[in-house]
Amino acid sequence: MRIIKVADAAIYPDSGKVRILKDAVIEPLHRSQIISNTKTRYHLFYRSDISIASRKKYSARGYYDYIQRSGERNEIYFDRIRVDTSGQTVAEGYINDSSHFMLSPQFGYYGDVRLDAPVKNLFFDGAFRTVSECLNPPYTFIRFASSVDPGKISLPVSDPPLNPIREKLSLGIMFSTGTNRIYPVFFSKKKSFSDTVMITSSGRIEYNSLVTEFRIADSVKLADITREGRYISFNNSNCMLRGEGKINPGLNTGNFKMEWFGHMDYFLIPDSARLRLAIAINFPFQDAALQKMCSHFESVNLQGIQIFKTPYATAMKNLLDQKEMDRYKMELDLVGKARKFPEVLERTLFIADVTFRYDSVRKAYVSIGSIGIGNIMSRQINRYVGGIIEFERKRNGDDITLFLKLSAEDWYFFNYRNNLLQVISSNLEFNDIIIEAQQSQPERKRVDKLAKGFWYTISTERKKRDFLRKFETSE
Repeated sequence: MRIIKVADAAIYPDSGKVRILKDAVIEPLHRSQIISNTKTRYHLFYRSDISIASRKKYSARGYYDYIQRSGERNEIYFDRIRVDTSGQTVAEGYINDSSHFMLSPQFGYYGDVRLDAPVKNLFFDGAFRTVSECLNPPYTFIRFASSVDPGKISLPVSDPPLNPIREKLSLGIMFSTGTNRIYPVFFSKKKSFSDTVMITSSGRIEYNSLVTEFRIADSVKLADITREGRYISFNNSNCMLRGEGKINPGLNTGNFKMEWFGHMDYFLIPDSARLRLAIAINFPFQDAALQKMCSHFESVNLQGIQIFKTPYATAMKNLLDQKEMDRYKMELDLVGKARKFPEVLERTLFIADVTFRYDSVRKAYVSIGSIGIGNIMSRQINRYVGGIIEFERKRNGDDITLFLKLSAEDWYFFNYRNNLLQVISSNLEFNDIIIEAQQSQPERKRVDKLAKGFWYTISTERKKRDFLRKFETSE
């Protein structure tokens, strides 16, 4: 007998012979094959031990090949194959960690596995691990439960990720509050519970073989990485971990409000971090001084910004809805400026594009290269300037300094610490406005109402020179 049809399955005896015992009982079959179901023919069990109870019921144990996208086969032993109440074949098995089972060359797995005959993909309920030469053992496994398509591995990642015993793991780039260093975490534990999560992501993990990197984001972002959303990638070739989206720098700036958008890269070799950011900065200030500053920026011949090729685009994706984003982009493309600047983007100073390195000795973020100014309040600047920005961590209050250089003779200097903002410029009219404002009681009341305890005052050229001298010495 070549084939026996039971329930939804076709059973092929190993020898082609079937022995029927008393009362029409079929002797158990060994080393036989099962195709289930006969309509879809998705699944084949082989070397199976089968007990047929009736034309609608059988039970079995057998082997099954999970076939990777590359065509490589991984054997699974299903110790329970049966017919469920709907008449469909289901199978359950367990894959041991010691079997070194691979969902793909980049993902190992152990845990339970389930097969439902009408469904093409198997359901895995266990833990995966990523495979990378950049990572050192012991390798961490991450819990998940999902059907898996061998043609495109996409596994769920919870927030936070959990290991097999449901302990919380971390993913992304962290800031150590104890050592004042930045470090990467790729599905492992933070060094300290109090460490700051600078950037993380969740949703699903996939591997892009064209660029040799793992990607973690929600499904919409993974389908189009230019869209808004948190995003983590880990490159298997250069051992670089990248985080993209809104970034928490781990600074305490009080009433000098900052929001960071963009991406940061951590290179395992060498141990270093670099950030390219847009920074939305908000603090109470004299409007007349800001307008004077804007006019000064516009009067100097400065390099323009292609705004949608900077981290400012990431900020806009986070702050604007898609309709407003499309309108703003269209107006920029047509006339170079928005007819009506989006109110949600208004900040005292919105830096559109700046690159930082983190100096672990100085405990500071230090800018590199040109600084792109996006807007000052609602006035669009969209120009690059020179200068240096430093965000320095200090126990008794973080120190924020911006030196913006329009030309050899034109500059602005801002220093903030412990609720006091000191400013000075080569623009004497700007300075006069600040001096007059700091003597105004109504202005002090206005500022205190907006930001309790905050105040701004005129600084000195010496303070500016001392700041710049630090970098002359370090170079």
